[in-house]
Amino acid sequence: MYLSISHQDITNGLKIIKDFVSQHNGSDLSEIEQAIIRGSLSKLTYQAMQQTESALQYYDVGYISRNLAFDLWNKLNTTITKSFLIQDDFKVSKKKLWHLINKLVDKVEGESLEFFDLPDDLEEKILLDRYEIEEHLFDRHSGERHFRAVDLHLGNKPCLLIQRRHQTAKIREQFQREAQVLSELGKHLQIPQLLAYFEDSQYLNLIYEYIPGKALTELLATQPWQETEAKLLLQNLLSVLEFIQSNNVVHRNLNPDTIIQSGSKWVVIDFATVKNLKYADHAISQSSIAQGIKGYMPAEQLIGMASFTSDIYAVGMIIIHALTGIHPRKLKINRQTGSVIWRNHVEVNNHFADILDRAICYHFGDRYQSATEILNDLAVV
Repeated sequence: MYLSISHQDITNGLKIIKDFVSQHNGSDLSEIEQAIIRGSLSKLTYQAMQQTESALQYYDVGYISRNLAFDLWNKLNTTITKSFLIQDDFKVSKKKLWHLINKLVDKVEGESLEFFDLPDDLEEKILLDRYEIEEHLFDRHSGERHFRAVDLHLGNKPCLLIQRRHQTAKIREQFQREAQVLSELGKHLQIPQLLAYFEDSQYLNLIYEYIPGKALTELLATQPWQETEAKLLLQNLLSVLEFIQSNNVVHRNLNPDTIIQSGSKWVVIDFATVKNLKYADHAISQSSIAQGIKGYMPAEQLIGMASFTSDIYAVGMIIIHALTGIHPRKLKINRQTGSVIWRNHVEVNNHFADILDRAICYHFGDRYQSATEILNDLAVV
C-alpha cells in the first residue's frame, strides 16, 4: 500500500535534497533541476512535468528525460559518492528519490519516512542478458516507448532503448529493413550509433548509444548568435543532412532539442521518427500523426508529406532562431506568401539571408531540394 504524498511532503523532500547537494557538492540546484525533482517526487511522468512545470515547458519531453534528468541523476549520484553517507552502492533515479530522502533522514535524524517506489514491470529488466533497463523516459503518440538502459557488457555504459509493438510479419520485415538503414546512418561521427536491434515476444527493439552533451536549446537561451557562429552551425548541420539524404532518409524531427553539442562536435540525435523515402509507402516509422515541433516543422509535414525539403526548412528555422534569438513560433508570417518574417530582427549578409529565405519557403518546391545545393551556395557567401 502506497502512502499519499502531500504538497508539504514534496516541499520537505525537495528541501532535504537541496540541503544535501549544497552541503556535499558545494552547488545549488537550478530551477530546472528542482522542477524535475518536484515532478519525480509527485510521481509524474516527464510528459506531465513538461506540462505543469514552467521551467520545463519550452523543452521537448525527449530532451527533458534523456538529457536534463540524466544529468541531474548523475549530479545526485556524484554527491552521494562525495558524502560517504550511503555505502551500499545506492544509485538514485526518478523512481528512487523517496528512497534517497528516506536514507538521508535516517542518517541525520535516525527515523524513517517509509516511502516506496511505484512498480514498473520493465524497469530493471535485462534484455539479451546485456541491456538493463533503468528508467522509462516517455512514450510517443504512436505507442513507441523510450527507456534509458545500461550496457552490462561495457561497464554499465548508458544507452537508449526504443520499443515498438510488432503486429504482423510484414511489419517485422519492414523493421528489419529500416533498422539496417539506421545502422548505416550510425556510421557518421555526428549521428548516434545503433548498437543493436532485435525482436522479443512483444516488441521490436532498437538500442542506441547515449550521447552526452548540451542541447542547442540551452545554448540559444542566452543571446542571439553572431553571423559567423550561425553559419558554422549551418555548415555542420548540412554536412550531417547531406549524409542522411544520401541514404534516402528524412529525419522529420530536427529542432534545437535534437541537436547536441558533445565535446567539439554537433551531433544530431533522435532518429526514432525517420522516414525512409525508398520505402515511403510502407516504412514502419511512418505515422499519420505529424512528427516534429511547431515552428521548425513546415506545412506539408503537418499532413504527413515530409521530404528532404522538410528537413531543410527545419535547419533554416534553427539558424534563424540562433541569429534573431526569437523562437520561430513568435515570428510573424507574411499572409500573402506564407513565409516567415525575420530579416527585420537582425543584420546579416544579404546573400546569407537569401539562402535562409530560400530554405524556409512556404512551398516546398521553392526551397533548396538538397543539403548539397545549400552547401554549394554557402561556399560563395
